[in-house]
Amino acid sequence: MSYLNKKDNQLHEVIHSRMAKDTPENILSNRRLRVIPIVRDKIGSIEGVAADVGCGSGYFSIGLAREFNNLSRIDAIEASETAVSDVIPRNIDFFDVTEKVSPLFGSFDNLCVNTYDYVFAMGALHHSRNLSSTLKSISNSLKIGGYLIAQEPAMPDETTHDEYDFKYNIIEERHGLQIRNGDRFDRFFRECEYKTALIHSGFDIKCWENFINTESKLTNIRKQLLRMSNHSLNKIYKLIQILGLNNQKNKNPNDWKLKMRKATLLVKPKLFIARKSNTGKFYHSD
Repeated sequence: MSYLNKKDNQLHEVIHSRMAKDTPENILSNRRLRVIPIVRDKIGSIEGVAADVGCGSGYFSIGLAREFNNLSRIDAIEASETAVSDVIPRNIDFFDVTEKVSPLFGSFDNLCVNTYDYVFAMGALHHSRNLSSTLKSISNSLKIGGYLIAQEPAMPDETTHDEYDFKYNIIEERHGLQIRNGDRFDRFFRECEYKTALIHSGFDIKCWENFINTESKLTNIRKQLLRMSNHSLNKIYKLIQILGLNNQKNKNPNDWKLKMRKATLLVKPKLFIARKSNTGKFYHSD
């Protein structure tokens, strides 16, 4: 059984096969682990049962297990068989959290109902083929009052269909594979799409903020450019080229990485926390 399409499955198996050869000692340097102290600040200490969907190497599940003693179980859910059979078990054993973290082969679209107190999605939701269905699955998996905590890339609401068409038709060359970006469900949804799908899935949005995971020179300049709303994506990209900040002067302008930088220049890393409503009635979704 596969939860991924053929292209995605090929790519993920290559990625996780390489992860299996890497030493696990550096996985806790991932910047998304900075979400954990923010969660503690926003909603306090957490307890009960959690899921980490699209967990990759299991780094975030391990971070949760080490940080929150009152979590009784963390399901590290991943759609890659190699990750679940090889990578995650090795990593949780290395960090001695096997009693709390359980690797599970599965998908955020097929979660057990009324099971979790918390669902964490670290860079996972933008791989959904249907955001509404995915968030309804997550909502159904949560107990009443349970939380979804996600860190995701989001595009501005003004992002056009043409701009998405440009992104999804880029042919990427990753790990020896050539894959059309849109064929591997690498969606960068608009902010309004995330919010609408959350509300229609029965969530109350408790926190919605920028997540700055690096303070590089380019990141700071990108933040300034995002305020220049009267500039089109192409004008901003040309400005970046003129300033020489992308260091791509000698590269082919048709290089797929250059195209992807252009397509995602306005992406905003977001952190959002949403709580499943206990009203039993979700308005404006009929």
